[in-house]
Amino acid sequence: NDLSQFEIPEGGILTGTIFGFGDNSPYASNWDPYPAGGSQFDIETEYGDNLFLYCLDSDNQPNILAGWTNAGAWRESGLSAADYGTNTSALPEALRDTGSIALPHYDNCIYGGPLRRGDGLVTQER
Repeated sequence: NDLSQFEIPEGGILTGTIFGFGDNSPYASNWDPYPAGGSQFDIETEYGDNLFLYCLDSDNQPNILAGWTNAGAWRESGLSAADYGTNTSALPEALRDTGSIALPHYDNCIYGGPLRRGDGLVTQER
């Protein structure tokens, strides 16, 4: 499990702002890629993987914002580590009402839906 940290810039990040991971992405200098000694950001493509975006609150507890998996459906909570294996996860309770993305395993996926404002659809600020 590689953990990367991103420091929110002074003034915050406006809703709809696009940022990414890597040297050529906006806010690249705000990343501390592997503070726990990891070596690379590498999403498992053979068996699937999970990615969670969260912020730490004032008590240093995670506030989970988004979850993504390409290992199929989320597993039920309360299983043993052996039952989850290295490529599946349970959906955090915090995301049960707000949603997440769970894709079947494919090496490549493309989003082909709408990209317009309104109706809660995905948008890109320009």
